[in-house]
Amino acid sequence: MDCIFLALLGFCWYTTTLMKLTLNIFVGSLKNINTMAFLRFLFTTVLFFACWQLPAQVQKPLYKKEVYFEFNKYEIRNEDKKSLTAVVRAIKAQKAPYYIEITGHTDNVDNSRYNYTLGMQRAQAVAQYLIKRGGDSTKMRLYSKGEDKAKTGEAPDSLRLFDRRVEILLFADKTVLTAKEDSVAKITFTASMTDSVTGEKLAGELLLFKVDANGNTAIVNSFLNTDNFTTTIAYGYQYQVAYSAKGYRSKNINYNFADSIFVPNKTYTAHTKLRTLKVKRRVSFEKIYFYGNEARFLPTSGGELRRVLILAKQPDVAAIEIVGHVNHPYYFNQNDSHYVRFNYELSYNRAKAVYNYLVDNGVKRSVISFKGVSNTEMKFPTTRVESEMQQNRRVEVLILEE
Repeated sequence: MDCIFLALLGFCWYTTTLMKLTLNIFVGSLKNINTMAFLRFLFTTVLFFACWQLPAQVQKPLYKKEVYFEFNKYEIRNEDKKSLTAVVRAIKAQKAPYYIEITGHTDNVDNSRYNYTLGMQRAQAVAQYLIKRGGDSTKMRLYSKGEDKAKTGEAPDSLRLFDRRVEILLFADKTVLTAKEDSVAKITFTASMTDSVTGEKLAGELLLFKVDANGNTAIVNSFLNTDNFTTTIAYGYQYQVAYSAKGYRSKNINYNFADSIFVPNKTYTAHTKLRTLKVKRRVSFEKIYFYGNEARFLPTSGGELRRVLILAKQPDVAAIEIVGHVNHPYYFNQNDSHYVRFNYELSYNRAKAVYNYLVDNGVKRSVISFKGVSNTEMKFPTTRVESEMQQNRRVEVLILEE
């Protein structure tokens, strides 16, 4: 609605200015054309057409539904189960590619950080309900808006119920990239890791990411409790493998399969040696706060990040490893492949965010490694208290012997 209003306002300004310019031209008085008026005419032309096009770019959902929650709770209400059953039917009726956005909301009671967590818990509760009834977890994208979209303010609790909601939107998946990749040549890629000294195979985690032109990574697959993987990937793209094993220093290595040295429809093998991790001390930073389900720092994280920077720049620190953690308690499904990949990617990206902060502030890349360990090292595996959840989603810095 804001864009439509802006477009109409721009249209009125545009037509008024155009009429003035036309009148001056027809009466033969080009000298009367004010420079600022002409520039205003050009600006409003651009503004009008840009705003006019914006509403058309917003993709409309194929189906939408909302369910509501009691105060400070994320359990599904009995009266909303019928609505969620209808969502399952809508999901199963899809013949074309689709995805689902599940967004949790809260009222404005309590602080914003707590409400972000509560909003995510509500989204997860809805997702689990749908998955148990046949919904495809790989199609679900979970978000939390916390109290950001609360509308009722100081209204009675009966009205604030409408803020305590989860919004479910089902969209047609118009991703072009996947279809394009299906049509291009493939490469068979094998990666493995061993001990750098003994040569013994290392059972650990190998995460395969796709790297875009801006250096951003998106997880493709996770291979857990193994020393190797073999998979088929699209030729002509860049990938990254994150190698990690307990007790060893992690490595993140890029492979550019767009390079001319690679030939389509061939098999390529990458072998990496990991060095033993010799930890002098372990420092936990539990006040590096992130937006819910994201690797973006909350503004309140500034002080804790500066503490990490001071630590990394100490003269006696020759090498560090950053370890990212997430909170995903064991009362949620631990075997769902979507959540496994998501949690590893989120913990990896949060560790990477701290890595980028240190590099941007003068710490040498060569002394830092980083990895994500998902929820495998939670301090509180069955927590429901915010303070314990924050300790689960911590970032740790390991001071190493080099």
